Amino acid sequence: SIAVLAPYTYRITSHSTLETKAAELRRISQTLADESSRVFDGVSVTDAEYLDKLALISGFEDFDIMMTDTTGKVLFDSSGALTGTTITAYDPQQPGSYYSTGTWDGIFQEERLIVSSHLTAKYTVFGYLFISEALSVIERQANDLIKPTYYTFFIVFGISLLIPVMIYFILHKPVRKITRAAREYADGNLSYELSVKTRDELGYLADTLN
Repeated sequence: SIAVLAPYTYRITSHSTLETKAAELRRISQTLADESSRVFDGVSVTDAEYLDKLALISGFEDFDIMMTDTTGKVLFDSSGALTGTTITAYDPQQPGSYYSTGTWDGIFQEERLIVSSHLTAKYTVFGYLFISEALSVIERQANDLIKPTYYTFFIVFGISLLIPVMIYFILHKPVRKITRAAREYADGNLSYELSVKTRDELGYLADTLN
């Protein structure tokens, strides 16, 4: 039923949207990390023109960009809220998925999807680049995807309710009238008038009996 399928479909769509968004942000973070690694080449993140470019990219998108050193100190944050702070809630080197969700122990004001990539120079990791996007934005995207499915469910459900009604009026009710007329005629009541006003085989049969 729709009550069972709707939550199940929403969970599948939400998970798929999250995975797709994580993969998309992962590709962006790797591209920016490679570019950032070439810009800074393992030295301090101070190139103001390049950081302004990152802030501009973040401004056009729904995500924030952040860079830290290997100790977790935030060297750049496109939102400007975390620069200079130290992140201890997440270790980019820990095994597992390339993305995480949450607030990182209250570092973020709302739950976010976070992906990370290494900043490397001379085969050495000198920092990390993070891209994060609010889960509320991703949930809205999932809702936009699931709406057509819900509409389809309701349309199919409505049609399934109409079919029995149509069968009753188109087939069942005329057949009952013809059956009653046949009994009346069999009992000798030849004056019984059969009223079936359809232009199909049942209507032709009713006209013949009349």
